[in-house]
Amino acid sequence: MNRTDKQHGVTLTVERGLEVLHAFRAARAPLSNAELVRRTGLPKATVSRLTTTLISIGYLRRVGGGRQFELSAGALSIGHAYLEANAVTRLVAPVMQKLADKLNLSVALAVPHRLDMVYIAWRASARIATLRLGVG
Repeated sequence: MNRTDKQHGVTLTVERGLEVLHAFRAARAPLSNAELVRRTGLPKATVSRLTTTLISIGYLRRVGGGRQFELSAGALSIGHAYLEANAVTRLVAPVMQKLADKLNLSVALAVPHRLDMVYIAWRASARIATLRLGVG
């Protein structure tokens, strides 16, 4: 990172911890320290300290004989907190449900995050079989 982080109020430890959590995004299997180092570009010692901390606060857990990690339920709590606090999802839910019922379709709301779109709300008509899109 080639910026003056302290001048901008960025806490590198928090940023790096979130980078480790984000590394699991594309993973369908547990990740080792070496894989986390490769995916994040962080030093091995930093990844080791961060995984220990993330385990202690309930965001990661050890698997594979303790040599690999996967996200634990604590990581999901961040997303749930966002969804619960998001005023947009509360405001649009009734409108989305009316639209879904009127058109006999499923209706989804997504927001941009980096280069992705993340679903934050989903409603479906009770009258039809529909593809279930999960939020997240």
